[in-house]
Amino acid sequence: SPDLTRNQDEKQGNGGVPYTNEAVGAENYGTLSYIIESPHEAGVMVTGSDDGFVYITKDGGQSWQNITPKKLPETLINAIDISAHDKATIYIATTRYKFNDFTPGLYKSTDYGKSWKAISNGIPYGAYTRVVSEDPVRKDMLFAGTELGLYVSFNGGDNWQPYQRNLPITPITDLQIKHDDLIIATQGRSFWILDDMNLFRQYAGNSAPKLYTPEPAVMANWYS
Repeated sequence: SPDLTRNQDEKQGNGGVPYTNEAVGAENYGTLSYIIESPHEAGVMVTGSDDGFVYITKDGGQSWQNITPKKLPETLINAIDISAHDKATIYIATTRYKFNDFTPGLYKSTDYGKSWKAISNGIPYGAYTRVVSEDPVRKDMLFAGTELGLYVSFNGGDNWQPYQRNLPITPITDLQIKHDDLIIATQGRSFWILDDMNLFRQYAGNSAPKLYTPEPAVMANWYS
């Protein structure tokens, strides 16, 4: 690929703003922070940089297109998710706390990044965003990991609400949905798992009475 960052010479090397250089001198600004391959199409990859550029390739890296959301300020592209339900839908989570800006920044595109929509409504200032992930079974059900905990959306990101339960108020650094469980990585408070996603996927997002279909029960003998 060509350089997929802003490549700002004055912000590279020791003390590259907005990073704070440590004694070992390992920090560099203007690097790729995320890359994801499409689960639908071979050769389609999306990258994000720690200085705010988003690129896509549809031919295995032979050519690249800058699809950064218009007017997106210099920021960290902290996570990217490609919808399991639509090959053209991309989500990104941005983080600007190193600029003393704690605004949540989630964006959604339904056309391979040609246009973007901000989808952070309901996430308050201070809960800056680190990761976003769509459920692979229920379309438009999204989870967002923020500096102040977990948020969920049932309508593709148009509205969000906190979902903490017994999860500590702690930074959520990554999310993974596997084996019908939501696996949560936190900063300093261990791993947490929200199991039985089957019931969560049936939730209609309101308080109306509803009968839920339970998962199949398993009877097992545990003796050896």
